[in-house]
Amino acid sequence: MKCILQDEEMSLIKKVELEGSKISGVSSLAQGVPWYGVPEPIQEFVMEKIRKGETNRYSIVPGIPELRQQVALRYYKNNSVEVDFENEIVITAGAIQAISSVLLTILEKDEEVMLLDPCYASYDGCIKLSRGNPVYSSLDENLDIDVQDVLSKINSKTKAIIISNPNNPTGSIFTIEKIKQILDAIDGKDIYLILDEVYDEFLYDGNFFESGINLYKKYKKNLILVNSWSKTFGMTGRRVGYFLADSNITKEVLKVHDGLVTCAPVHSQWAALASFEIYDRWIGKVRKELQKRRDYTIQEMNKLSSYIEFGTPKAAYFLFPRFKYTEKDYEECLKILHESKVALVPGSGFGNRGRGHFRICFGRDFDDLSSGIEKLGKYFNK
Repeated sequence: MKCILQDEEMSLIKKVELEGSKISGVSSLAQGVPWYGVPEPIQEFVMEKIRKGETNRYSIVPGIPELRQQVALRYYKNNSVEVDFENEIVITAGAIQAISSVLLTILEKDEEVMLLDPCYASYDGCIKLSRGNPVYSSLDENLDIDVQDVLSKINSKTKAIIISNPNNPTGSIFTIEKIKQILDAIDGKDIYLILDEVYDEFLYDGNFFESGINLYKKYKKNLILVNSWSKTFGMTGRRVGYFLADSNITKEVLKVHDGLVTCAPVHSQWAALASFEIYDRWIGKVRKELQKRRDYTIQEMNKLSSYIEFGTPKAAYFLFPRFKYTEKDYEECLKILHESKVALVPGSGFGNRGRGHFRICFGRDFDDLSSGIEKLGKYFNK
């Protein structure tokens, strides 16, 4: 048997988590799973749907209409952009299934998908699973998009560009002006910009994030937006997200989506629908807690400046330090795991630009976070 991905290894995020699960007493700052669970009002709503038997059957393939309508309504309320929820929004089993379905639809064998470097590790596998080839554009020294480098790498084989904004793992926010420059360059061409905005609600220090939805009407033939409830509402295990695109795109992607999953888990779709009743109150609460965790992490990690250096994340819930004394991030993270019982993600798992770095998730339980950072301090200062 020959698997398309047989020459690929599990992402370093998953490998570290797996290795750490075999060791007792590990403080995990690796996988990007927030400390909070699904809010109680959402759980109660879903339990009522379960009792009524409203989760026992498939939904229609694009998802529960009321949920798609609420997604469209939120874009209208926040951005004054009208979206046709019936034809332009598809509910998926998480953001990564949305991206996979899009790539399986649009890619021919050996066509190219451009990724920023560093970027979320699973994009690479999605591209290869779709028989495409990833190519990379490195972020600049400020961990921002180098637009000219992106444009210089577009060629006759380019089919898509995937951008996580805000960025995982760096916590950078890319301006709408830079996104627009890329869209201007591909406007009218058979190339798609896929914007993954799953960390759009996690912002710090008054930093502003402008969604790509504000460019949707002008560039809808080339722009695909992806988002998820996983991080925002503690639903990483529920697997529910969506993509938004022109109806000519969604009608083709729906065929792949149907073949892969038939529909997103129905109980998860109801959970997502319930989120709109508490959305702004919940996000406000989470942002305050994350700001505290981010500030604490920066304060404590600054004490280790003889060994590491890092920029201040503007968004998401990750810190991306660089080891000052080695480029062998994977080996060093394994050493830290086994000697100090702290799980970190090696930076090279996010691309060549991440080599010599490691990622910390500060969105974890505070006891785990403080314990992990304390152990790191002892490791570096031994």
